[in-house]
Amino acid sequence: MVRSESPTELQLVARVEFRMHFADPLPVTVTVPPGVQIISGPTRFQAVAPPDFAPVEKAYIFAVGSGASGDILLAADLEGEGFGVHAKNVYAVGSPAGKRFEARAQRKQGPLLRVNGRDLGRSEPIGEK
Repeated sequence: MVRSESPTELQLVARVEFRMHFADPLPVTVTVPPGVQIISGPTRFQAVAPPDFAPVEKAYIFAVGSGASGDILLAADLEGEGFGVHAKNVYAVGSPAGKRFEARAQRKQGPLLRVNGRDLGRSEPIGEK
């Protein structure tokens, strides 16, 4: 989520949404392209789903150098026995407004997934794109 932006500074909020609890924290990383520097905010953090599943948010301030372009990448990956969680989102530095966040890739969708009566949305077949 964009808080503010100028030619030299960008303020974003990384937002991690959970639909279920995991036994382990979800490792999240933020990487930046050349010409962009993290001024405030962690490059790595562990996100844990709150009991009410409220989103976990981290505020970031980035310094943007002249002519900088490329993707600020937020990635989350967690694997366990029989499951895996992999998510990413990018902010395209230097792109026109409205084109900055990557649209979700269209992938083959599996059946609806329900756990303990909670709708987790459509499943994604492993190994297929």
